[in-house]
Amino acid sequence: LTSQEETKTPMSPTPSELLAAIRFVETGGEDDPNNATGEAGELGCMQITEPAWLDAVNHDPEIGGKFQDVTCPEYSAQIFWAYMDRYAPRKGWRDRVRIWNGGPYGDKKKATLPYLRKVEDALRNL
Repeated sequence: LTSQEETKTPMSPTPSELLAAIRFVETGGEDDPNNATGEAGELGCMQITEPAWLDAVNHDPEIGGKFQDVTCPEYSAQIFWAYMDRYAPRKGWRDRVRIWNGGPYGDKKKATLPYLRKVEDALRNL
């Protein structure tokens, strides 16, 4: 990441802030967010699905590991960034949030807009 990407401007989160906001939206109310399990089998603080994990590790095999490793926050961040590198390498943070929520074409789906609003709200409250 460039130093410009790390510099926060209004509603231009740093990578760590973006991850924190997504984690809050995904599992903010959980007693143990790292071990949270979603209705569709999503795991961890980022609520990663096995297909998303597989996309990420196929894109960047050096990550290694197994699906259950997404319960580790550092590992889940690696999965997130590999997924973004695969499906949103030149996209802005809002499109990335929508892709995280709705899959490779999530930035084109109206159904991902409420999720984006939740992340924006979380960013305002960091």
